[in-house]
Amino acid sequence: MGSGRPGEDPIADIVIHNLEVFGPDIDERIRRLVGSSPPKPVTELLATLIWAWPNDSRQTLNPVGLATVIDRLADLVPPKA
Repeated sequence: MGSGRPGEDPIADIVIHNLEVFGPDIDERIRRLVGSSPPKPVTELLATLIWAWPNDSRQTLNPVGLATVIDRLADLVPPKA
């Protein structure tokens, strides 16, 4: 497990350190999803997706596809009561 420093975990970079990782639109989607307190399986899927999504020199490949998958993960989060 990392120490939580910037650059160790892309989700922490986006949510905690407010760094741009995938671009403003996708990063905001990730912030909203994490902020919605998703169930553990959704969080695990998001982490796997973020680590595995292809990029080239920190440029996200197929950003529309990534945004779509994040939106579908967000659909799995039950609404807050």
